Amino acid sequence: SVDEIDGIPIKEWVVYIGQSFNYYLYHFISQNKSKKKTSFTLSAAFFPVLYFIYRRVWGAAAVALVSAFLLNIPFVVLNVLLPSGIDFGISVTVWQNAANLFSGLSLILNVLFGVFAVWLYRRKAVKHMNKLKLESETQDQYLQKLNKVSGPSKTGVLIFAGLVFGLAFISSVLISFFQLII
Repeated sequence: SVDEIDGIPIKEWVVYIGQSFNYYLYHFISQNKSKKKTSFTLSAAFFPVLYFIYRRVWGAAAVALVSAFLLNIPFVVLNVLLPSGIDFGISVTVWQNAANLFSGLSLILNVLFGVFAVWLYRRKAVKHMNKLKLESETQDQYLQKLNKVSGPSKTGVLIFAGLVFGLAFISSVLISFFQLII
């Protein structure tokens, strides 16, 4: 029986993780036994930005978002901007090749996010819980702080979804506007 992981008692992990504690504790313990940082999380591979926002791994969420944005530029140009009449002076073949290459890179990156998601979450959780412990004068104060920040961030996912829909709406309005003036 394992009493703690990374110097943090299991009961504190249970509070911090929330409902999915069995899944994560299993993987954390397996990582300790195998001395490996890898395990596969399907949701992180398919939806890395949402996964990392949901699990409050903000740095990885930002990396996933920026990389997804950059890797989709050729696809957006090829399928949205060029058909709208916005021309960049580069042949369609170049955009198609770039879109194919970047799509492959995106797939590889998403697989890597899926492989390292649990480790990234664990690393962030350890830092966060240790910081809370250092900032707390008593164990009770620490547990109160832990309860406040525990579990996934459903609000973060909803805010992100709202931003995506808002940006999609603004983008469609701008594209329509540019079509009118061209």
